[in-house]
Amino acid sequence: MEQETIIRPLLEKIKREGIEEAKKAAEEILEKDRSEGASIIEKAQAQAKEMVADAKKEMQERKEAFDVAMSQAGRNLILSLKNETIGV
Repeated sequence: MEQETIIRPLLEKIKREGIEEAKKAAEEILEKDRSEGASIIEKAQAQAKEMVADAKKEMQERKEAFDVAMSQAGRNLILSLKNETIGV
């Protein structure tokens, strides 16, 4: 019985310390994962903003090229009509 009274508190102390260490390790893992998750989200948001900016820039460039092409086509049409009416 005396051994049991000596061993029981010792086992409880070991168990308590093990549980505390496990909780501490789990919290450290969770904090690391939260930090990594936040970093991944920030990088993804920055990349998405960059992609949107690139798409807007490309869209503007294509619009400007279209406008130039349409203007040129309009001038060509006018010149063609003038040549036809003068030649008639």
